[in-house]
Amino acid sequence: MSTFIILFNPNENGHNSLHVFAGCYDETTIEFIVREKPNFELQETDVICITERPRLEVSVQNPNGNYSYEWTDELGVIVSSDISATITQGGTYTVVATSSFGCQSDPREITIVESSIAMLDDSQIALIDDSNNNSITIDTANLGIGDYEFSLLDEQLSTLVDFQDNPFFDNLEGGVYTVLIRDKNGCGVLSKEISLITFPKFFTPNNDGYNDTWTIKGYSRNKFQRGTIEIYNRFGKLVGSFNIDSSMGWNGLYNGNLLPSNDYWFVAKLITINGKLRMRRGHFSLKR
Repeated sequence: MSTFIILFNPNENGHNSLHVFAGCYDETTIEFIVREKPNFELQETDVICITERPRLEVSVQNPNGNYSYEWTDELGVIVSSDISATITQGGTYTVVATSSFGCQSDPREITIVESSIAMLDDSQIALIDDSNNNSITIDTANLGIGDYEFSLLDEQLSTLVDFQDNPFFDNLEGGVYTVLIRDKNGCGVLSKEISLITFPKFFTPNNDGYNDTWTIKGYSRNKFQRGTIEIYNRFGKLVGSFNIDSSMGWNGLYNGNLLPSNDYWFVAKLITINGKLRMRRGHFSLKR
């Protein structure tokens, strides 16, 4: 019976030499080549914006060799055999790299999160106007699957309130505002015009260029088809009327004559875009 002794000795090239010693003292050398396992980087998460045709390109980063790749979804279905993959929906995706010698990398995973631009209709907007504290509240229950923040612009589209997590704005005057709803994941910004109606408590028709006519604030043709206002004195006599679309308001004249400082009553009839009548009765003061 022969006796064999096997020794492994690494050489300076990273190869292992196999030395086999038999009982008769013959020596055989076999060289083993050690191949490095494929390695690369992959971000842990990314966001896909859900649109009519969602599409997101993801790719491995900094590979340490020229490899073939296989991407699979959560069900094990192959979605790509390239260095990158086109993703069309959220989920967890796995990629494995294989070298030309058949060595495989450890599996790497990336989680794709779905997000979207907000969707908002008038039923999701709660308004308090013609009050001492006008406000706008956005119902966030059905905005979408994104993570949203809210901003408010004035009639000149200047920022009144910068982006915040709270979908509530108060202490507002009558006017036309724009609410911006931005997805924090970068899927877009929704813009919505909002009309806060206010009927001024007084006006001063003294031709100083400020507050010279009386009309409502916050009227917008984007929200109303038309609007008319009738003005009455304290005896119920009609002393003025105007169409909001074509007039700057009532100037305090009746048949070309100045009416005195006093309280006057109004009836406002506004027809919304949806054809609904919004009527308001009240009074205001003329101050000279």
